[in-house]
Amino acid sequence: MGIQNMHRSRSRLSTGLTAALLLGLAACNSTGSLPGAQWPVVTAAPAKQGVFNLASFEKGAAVRAGFAMAYEHGEYARFQDSTRIAELVYDTAIDGGDEISIQHEKTVKSMIEGWNFNRGKTISWGESGHTLDGFDEISTQAYRLSSGHACIGFLYEWDHPPADDKGHPSKIAFGYFCQKQDRPLTANQATAFLDAIDITGIEKNASELPQNGNASVDAKTLKLAQGSDGYGHKDFPFDYGFPYEEDNGDDRAN
Repeated sequence: MGIQNMHRSRSRLSTGLTAALLLGLAACNSTGSLPGAQWPVVTAAPAKQGVFNLASFEKGAAVRAGFAMAYEHGEYARFQDSTRIAELVYDTAIDGGDEISIQHEKTVKSMIEGWNFNRGKTISWGESGHTLDGFDEISTQAYRLSSGHACIGFLYEWDHPPADDKGHPSKIAFGYFCQKQDRPLTANQATAFLDAIDITGIEKNASELPQNGNASVDAKTLKLAQGSDGYGHKDFPFDYGFPYEEDNGDDRAN
């Protein structure tokens, strides 16, 4: 599948230990908090009110979870119907990039492999794409699953703090779209999904993201976002944000 002239949208605290802690908490309470802790925060959000809104899924998100960790906050959303599924994440530095960046060190393929929907299935990789505009970049990867789904995954990184000497972004969005069909996604199908990820809308709606400061976990939402029903992502809630090392001689612009 070829996708050309893609439109650019302006559109470690151990995660394993954190997940184990949260699962233990979830087993005890429908909503839990840790006395004195500032994070994690996991909240449920309305189906049609959040960072991601895909108009082709008329019922809105089947699951929408906000999260906040020590240095970042964001949203996980799942959209699905009888033949299609899309799962997406937005993750941003909690200070807007003043001293923190998102240091995930992952590729679009490793992001795809982290989704529970893709795990346990044979992945046949298709064509990849990469678009760079200044320091902002989007990577895409077509693939098929042994379940008969044709898919595309993406990783978008933008707003790179000029003082981060490693060039990390302060904002990322990643996810995938799969359609049950016996042929690869067409260029039109893939582009329709990618164009629906409105970065301007994401940033506008990000004001509703939860803040850290008082650790609280909605256990049902946590389980859905982590993958209790075969969806979600193994790394939720994401812990990719850290203070960056400054390079005072770096004059890059966002």
